[in-house]
Amino acid sequence: MITREWKVFFATLKKEKLYQIPTYRMKKEEVKTIVFRYIFIYYNRIRLYTGNPGCLPPSEYRIRNCEKTAA
Repeated sequence: MITREWKVFFATLKKEKLYQIPTYRMKKEEVKTIVFRYIFIYYNRIRLYTGNPGCLPPSEYRIRNCEKTAA
């Protein structure tokens, strides 16, 4: 079952990336590579996320949060 969070994620993916490029003219593997890079490079490492304190990217928030809990 797809939850609300997944629906929001896929809507963001489509709006920010897939609707900006002509995916209908690309091979499936090319689109998969674009989606992979978007998720693991931009979405997790660069994109600012307003849902956590400090508006940090998810990966940076996890690193800082782990440091606080470990100390």
